[in-house]
Amino acid sequence: MYRHDAASEIDNTFSLTDDEREIVYLAKEFADEYLAPALNDPDFGGNGYAGVIAEAAELGLGGISTRADTGGADVRNVVSVRIFEQLATGDPWIASYLAIHNLATWMIDTFGSHDQRHQWVPRLCSMEVIGSYCLTEPSLEAEATALSTSAVPDSDGYIINGVKDCVLDACCESTVYVVMARASVADPHSVSAFIVPHDAPGISLVVDQETMGQTRSLGRLYLRNVHVPAANILGGDGDGLRIATDGLDRARLNVGACSLGGAQAAFVKAASSLPQFNDVFPALLDSHEVQLRLADMHTDLEAARTLLLRAASSLDENALERLEICAMAKRFATETGVDIATNVVELFDRYGIVSQHGVAKIAADLRIHRTLEGTDDRTRTVIANSIAAEAAAQ
Repeated sequence: MYRHDAASEIDNTFSLTDDEREIVYLAKEFADEYLAPALNDPDFGGNGYAGVIAEAAELGLGGISTRADTGGADVRNVVSVRIFEQLATGDPWIASYLAIHNLATWMIDTFGSHDQRHQWVPRLCSMEVIGSYCLTEPSLEAEATALSTSAVPDSDGYIINGVKDCVLDACCESTVYVVMARASVADPHSVSAFIVPHDAPGISLVVDQETMGQTRSLGRLYLRNVHVPAANILGGDGDGLRIATDGLDRARLNVGACSLGGAQAAFVKAASSLPQFNDVFPALLDSHEVQLRLADMHTDLEAARTLLLRAASSLDENALERLEICAMAKRFATETGVDIATNVVELFDRYGIVSQHGVAKIAADLRIHRTLEGTDDRTRTVIANSIAAEAAAQ
């Protein structure tokens, strides 16, 4: 029986230390033991998710890229993308949930003051508190400069009004939101980031957006005259665009890694499980057409993985081209993920749409990844703008 374990293939170009390699292996073991049951069980949810989150926190998955002095693992980006890929082989949805929590945690740890870091980050790393990053708005605009959520200064802080879309329904009652808001209508670049606890007066999350594939729901965060003390501004006045841009680079990589992991799981199911259906599809793996399709999938997986690692390395090195490379990696990995998952559904024929086999859920989950952290068209625009800027500079 075919078995391809990407966690065991550590290439020379993006090599890991022994400790980093062990973390990746632990993520794979966790995915197999705790996340795979969610993928194969259409009724998994509720207490099941709460139990998974508790186990994730125990393993240290609440602060993957967070500094050690506040309880994080402090790993490089070339390690974190491998971790999220392995988590997504168990279940892409829970992996993306953990990725968003880690992004919010990283933002507070990276841009927060000493007091902010030590107030919030230890509880985020332990996942006593879940973090969520709130940029998207109902207008569907991906540009941070097009935000309608406002932050008006008052005597000792800010009053925030607005609506944030596509907010994850947390698996625990306590959540902290990193909210992007604009302080000036006249200046589109006057964006600031705020730390807003879920129980602030005037804030409410309405979970009413059922999504294709994903077991959990998305919601809208309503902020109505929410007072945020000055001590809760992240970074400083006007730092929101920088925080959003740096965060989007990492978010795109993590979504790409989750797509890659889901596609890897679908590919393994195709290569190892199809013989079980030989009574319906005799000697299916002996078909030259199927062999070629599997060969293409395997090649595309490796190409996507290499580009993701290349982008992660550019972040670690703070390279000038990191924005462009991260957009490329996200677009290619999410497109590849959808193509491979769809191929596997087709190979399984009518069994491909049966939820118990897992491939239908993977296909639906990965289709959503193409819209997260910037649609395909948005990421193409980022790449095109980089090409234009480079051409103009020559």
